[in-house]
Amino acid sequence: MDKKVKGEIIKSGNIVLSGFMGSGKTTVGRRLAAALDMQFVDMDLYIEKKTGMTVKEIFAEYGELHFRALETETVKELAQSNHFVIATGGGTLMQPQNVEGFHQGGGTIYYLDVPLAALQERLKNDKRRPLLQTPDRRAVIERLLNERRPKYLASADVIVDAGAPTVVVVERICALRGEPLKKRSAKSREIPPKRSGPKRSASAEEDAKKELLPEHRKKTLDKAPARRYDFNTAMQDR
Repeated sequence: MDKKVKGEIIKSGNIVLSGFMGSGKTTVGRRLAAALDMQFVDMDLYIEKKTGMTVKEIFAEYGELHFRALETETVKELAQSNHFVIATGGGTLMQPQNVEGFHQGGGTIYYLDVPLAALQERLKNDKRRPLLQTPDRRAVIERLLNERRPKYLASADVIVDAGAPTVVVVERICALRGEPLKKRSAKSREIPPKRSGPKRSASAEEDAKKELLPEHRKKTLDKAPARRYDFNTAMQDR
């Protein structure tokens, strides 16, 4: 059951989609942006294009702390505009400064709430997310969801039942905003990030393209070798 949990929905601000990995933030976000004639931003893909590295490569090269710092920089950039549908990463809103950043920019945070069993089914063959590359994947998903869900709920302005098909979820969000779902054939417009860092590698180009392909056409990514994380070096590289 959908539930508005805080104040009024700000229609002129960004739509920020939060939720666990596999909750449908990117899929819902693209369709929602097209329906509302807004620009779509996938934060993970935005960071990949900006740095020239995949999320998996960033984790392997510099560690999770550096990636979280990049997320916070991205929140600050995106919060300066107000016509985006933003798909956050699964851990983005675990950081209070990111929640505050989106709210200060006038954004409304929608939590896509999906049952544990559905998430485990959706993520059972995932090869992309670093935190899930483990033999006990189902247990890891359950543990992470139990840790994160209270924070998702606390940061949300609106809770959306997202266990339904994508088109139904999009319709629910439009209804909550008091905006009818528009029939649009055009794809959502996605914005390019402010480029920084080294030139994108060929492997990063291929990974970024895979993000835009249907699931059955994506190829399995090779695992990046684990490297020692040097925090000082990572922060200098920001």
